[in-house]
Amino acid sequence: MLHCIVVGYSTWDKVKTLLSQLTALQGLEHQTHYVDNLGDETVELEISSLAQCNYYAWGNVGYGSAINAVLKELILDSNDQYLVMNDDVLFRGSCIETLMDAYLGLKKNHERIGIISPIFVASKPHDDSSRYFKLAGVKAKNHTQMSFGPAACWLLDYSFLEKVGGFFPSFFMYGEDLELINRGSSMGYTHYLIHDAFVTHDFKYPPANIKLRVMKEANIMSAYFLNTNRGKHSPHVFALTGLLVSFSRGQFARFKFILLGYFEFIKRYADLKITKSSYKPDEHFRFLT
Repeated sequence: MLHCIVVGYSTWDKVKTLLSQLTALQGLEHQTHYVDNLGDETVELEISSLAQCNYYAWGNVGYGSAINAVLKELILDSNDQYLVMNDDVLFRGSCIETLMDAYLGLKKNHERIGIISPIFVASKPHDDSSRYFKLAGVKAKNHTQMSFGPAACWLLDYSFLEKVGGFFPSFFMYGEDLELINRGSSMGYTHYLIHDAFVTHDFKYPPANIKLRVMKEANIMSAYFLNTNRGKHSPHVFALTGLLVSFSRGQFARFKFILLGYFEFIKRYADLKITKSSYKPDEHFRFLT
């Protein structure tokens, strides 16, 4: 069974295209779960009429916490896979089938799989489009190990959830993807980018809200230092590097937000470390034994 968990912030006219793609999946036993963070009555009404789709509304709990909440509703099975996504992605061609084929091939080779990701194509390219969005031409082989990628569409393995857990609940949004990738890597899991699987992502940056922009920069720093700071790099040097890069690229607006994010990071990092040390995945999800 493939569990498709969608976190939504959109109105029905945008949501219905993605859900129609999931409903039309052929040859894959699947169940769709939609978390309505927007709380739109029209979305609830329309989704309630769809077969193979469960509707949840807990208020705006953020991205990672919404996915965790759905996973808590399920009894996780080693025969199942978990596709997590935003509602602002659209699949190109047989993207899901390609992801599943790649996953099963890697599993057959006894790879310790963490996260399987498609290639993202930004619907509206912009200055912040990372190198991750520019890999569409890579064809040397059908997959590449990845160290970072947005969580807007990820396939998660059961054993990964069992050992590593879900998203870090202290991150409301931004940085939750980097934190989970880093946590999995630090525990010996390998993450893969699948070259023949594509999604279009309505990637919006920068956030309109100043508070969210500061949160993004602070969470990126926190995600790095909570897991994979094996070289014991100073967070001050890390922030300074970000400032220098943004300045050299002429991104003077981001320079200000990195600086503000750095102060926010310093203020809350000690508490985050305490929360992280007490986070145990087996206390959060139910696993079929």
